[in-house]
Amino acid sequence: MSDDAKRWKEKYLKSIEQQDKLERRWAALLDLLRRGLVRSTLAAEGTDRAVDQCMKEMRDVIRTDDMDAALAALLPRLEKAALDSEQRRETRVEQISTALTALVTQLQTLPLELLSNLVYESVRRHSYLTHPAPVPRP
Repeated sequence: MSDDAKRWKEKYLKSIEQQDKLERRWAALLDLLRRGLVRSTLAAEGTDRAVDQCMKEMRDVIRTDDMDAALAALLPRLEKAALDSEQRRETRVEQISTALTALVTQLQTLPLELLSNLVYESVRRHSYLTHPAPVPRP
C-alpha cells in the first residue's frame, strides 16, 4: 500500500472514531435531556388537568425514539394549556383577594364586642378540636 493510501486510510479511521465519539456524546446528552424532561413533567403535575395531560403525553413521547413530529404537535398544545392555566390562577387570586377585602370590610363594621366574641368562639372551637382544655374568656 502506498504512503498516500495509508495516509487516507488513517484519516478515514480517525474520522470514523471522531464520529463515534460524537454519536456517543449526543446519545448521552439526549438521554440526560430526556431524564430531565421526564422529571420536570412529574414536578409540574398537579396544578391543572390540561397541563397534566400534556405532561403525561410528553413523557410518553420522550420515551420513544422518533419524537420530532410528536413533540412538534404537542408543544403548541402545552404552551396554550400552560397560558390558560396561568390565566385561571391569576383570576382565582383576584377573586380571593376581592373576597378577603370584602370580608375585612364587613368585619370592620362590626362592633368591637361582637367581633371579640366571634374571635373567641372561633379560637375556642379550634382549640377544643386540638386540645380539649377550656380556653379562658377575655
